[in-house]
Amino acid sequence: MPQDGDIAPAGEEFVAPPPPRQPRTHTSPTIIQMLKGLSLASKLQRNKKIEAKNNNRAAKSLDHEQDPEAHPEPRSETASLITIDPKDLNRLKVPAIVATFREWIYPSLSVFLADEDVKEKVKRKLPLVLVLWHQMTSRRRRKLGFRKGAAWMAAHMSQELSGLLCPSIS
Repeated sequence: MPQDGDIAPAGEEFVAPPPPRQPRTHTSPTIIQMLKGLSLASKLQRNKKIEAKNNNRAAKSLDHEQDPEAHPEPRSETASLITIDPKDLNRLKVPAIVATFREWIYPSLSVFLADEDVKEKVKRKLPLVLVLWHQMTSRRRRKLGFRKGAAWMAAHMSQELSGLLCPSIS
């Protein structure tokens, strides 16, 4: 931080750092403890409201940047979502639990859960390709060679992964 008497490098000015961000959700240690103690349902309900408000703030900020005269209100800070502990996140991977909380699943949580589901499927499917490769006779692997073998592996892996990401409708 510049002190009185400091000289800025040529052609540059010292810019004051932005003021510290004022928390909107986690405002004190007591409130943080209370938020941690909320039930999963309460956390989901609150996070859904917070995310909706944050989306409105982002839209207003975009409007202000695009046309400051028509939208004079400057950008406002977004609020942090309430942390959902890993045990509860794992519970949300169970379809019956998700069905119970369906109305409170907010968009970013939905995306997170979908990404986690894809990761789990990839972990399960990838070993299948390796098993197929090892089941192939060593003579056939030698005959394929490194490049063709790598191409075979890539083709089978892409088939497995495309089935995960874009399942065919039968």
